[in-house]
Amino acid sequence: MVLSSSFQVLGMPGVTALFLAQQRKITTGIRVSMREAEDLLETEVQASIMGQRAELRSVDTGEFVRSVDGQTTNDSVTIVSNVPQAKIMEFGTSRLQARRHFGNTMARNKNKLIEIVEENITL
Repeated sequence: MVLSSSFQVLGMPGVTALFLAQQRKITTGIRVSMREAEDLLETEVQASIMGQRAELRSVDTGEFVRSVDGQTTNDSVTIVSNVPQAKIMEFGTSRLQARRHFGNTMARNKNKLIEIVEENITL
């Protein structure tokens, strides 16, 4: 004599569709969050460079502030500058105090970045 048991899960297509819909909402929310974070950070770094935040002003010709650019992927944002003085201003030298436009901007806006993600990812 062979004993066996079996069970069937009902409603799997509906559950699967629900999870796929949630995944789409999350993916869209992340994409929107990354674009908003890029805009915020780019603007804030530029404001810092122009002396509108706690850091010392770093504008002479305007080349540095104009060089600030955001680069966004599906799940990350990078704010960059390709001018030589960017590294000097951020980290300083033996004769120039570090201004930390990028690092301080990130620290100053950490909670706002979290809020942006929370606002855009609603289930």
